[in-house]
Amino acid sequence: VTVTLDGSGSSDADGDNIEYTWSNTAGIQLSNVNSVNPTFTAPDVTQATNYTFTLVVNESQAGSSPATVVVTVNNVGPVAPTSEQPSGSGTDADPYLIANLNNLYWLSQTSAEWVSGKVYRQTADIDASTTSLLDSGAGWMPLGSVSTQFKANYDGGGFVIDGLFINRPTLEYVGFIGYGTGQIIRNLGVENVNITGYRRIGGFIGRANGVTIEKCYSTGTVHGNSDYVGGFVDAMAGSATISNSYSTCNVTGAGALGGFYGNGGGAITNCYSAGSVSGSHMYGGFGAYDNLTVQNSFWDTETSGQANAQYLGAMSGVTGLTTSEMQTASTFTDAGWSPAVWNMVDGSYPPLKPPAAPNNDPTGLALTPNSVPENEAVGTVVGTFSTTDADTNDTHTYILVSGSGNTDNASFAIDGETLKTDATFDYEAKASYSILVQTDDGYGGTFEQAFTITITDDTSDNPQVVSYGWEDTGVHLGKS
Repeated sequence: VTVTLDGSGSSDADGDNIEYTWSNTAGIQLSNVNSVNPTFTAPDVTQATNYTFTLVVNESQAGSSPATVVVTVNNVGPVAPTSEQPSGSGTDADPYLIANLNNLYWLSQTSAEWVSGKVYRQTADIDASTTSLLDSGAGWMPLGSVSTQFKANYDGGGFVIDGLFINRPTLEYVGFIGYGTGQIIRNLGVENVNITGYRRIGGFIGRANGVTIEKCYSTGTVHGNSDYVGGFVDAMAGSATISNSYSTCNVTGAGALGGFYGNGGGAITNCYSAGSVSGSHMYGGFGAYDNLTVQNSFWDTETSGQANAQYLGAMSGVTGLTTSEMQTASTFTDAGWSPAVWNMVDGSYPPLKPPAAPNNDPTGLALTPNSVPENEAVGTVVGTFSTTDADTNDTHTYILVSGSGNTDNASFAIDGETLKTDATFDYEAKASYSILVQTDDGYGGTFEQAFTITITDDTSDNPQVVSYGWEDTGVHLGKS
């Protein structure tokens, strides 16, 4: 909570200008100690606590006696999130920016914005522990259901949602996302989930119907009162794929249970699970059924308590390992897992690396200098290109391209960052040339700029004017 102090009641009998000086002994940082109305953020407290602030006002001759004000900060218990629309419009160019739990709650309550083509990007870690206060303790309402599916794209930006709580023991399709269809979800972790549903439950997503999921994970506990429960996902269908993801959720339920998935379907690549799995029938360390395509994946046989990948035994594409083997870097490097995606070191399960920052396109292109003398040999250097780009570590390449302004591209060549001549120029014939150049940052960002190349005059080859003088000698030729 932001608190504003008020010194505006101070005055001087002579009408002189006065200066303000605020202080406190608690070490609370004021926005401006010389402001008439400084602000501060109320500190966290475990009980009602008084904080004393002192104000002294001065004019040119003397200062006032100190005045004090006491601010009482109360211990307020956690409150349930409220709906707050995020900034943005939900497009690729202007995505909805999920910055806090209130924004996330707005998403869960605004199914009109779940449609295909909408885009969300998370911009900060979110503490979701107060979702336990929603709906009289039922907690988070999953994104999407059979009747209203969640189809929007979601990029977690490498951030996490921590402490998501769901207690909906009669609900099907349960998870952070209950029922997703046809979208891309990436770069998101849901940590310390506490999820209870009826069936078709996943620690991250319940049903993934044609969904592409990459670089995501789940931790915590997942429980189903019936069948079909997975640490990350229950069921996948259609062209659904999950890659470079993991779950350490502990999974319990009746049957059709797995450390990573429950009912299966789709394709899973470069994934692992390490949570415990416990049920009454049809369960495995990685999944319940062998009814999907799995490649280069693993589960921990010790922490899961399961020697079989799925309830019938082995499964192609997934390997059970001890905890020690799962925490050995070479296990994953030898399997070809990418060091650009995973942080593979001895002594721990491999976490995902943060995603690369979004690429910024170049915004400017310059050529210095942009002139060349006439009569110079082919290959003469005209100037050097430079690019304006917010991504200062990008390396740029330059090419001549077709388009408006490319009239004379054939007369020039680019060598690295250098523009060179590919013809010999005659100033008297043509004094300027037009080229169109593109800079490329190597990450899909380009910028084009037309340049005018000036040919400078070499006066040594200009025609010389010769003057002749005449002298009258008095001798004239004519007829006699």
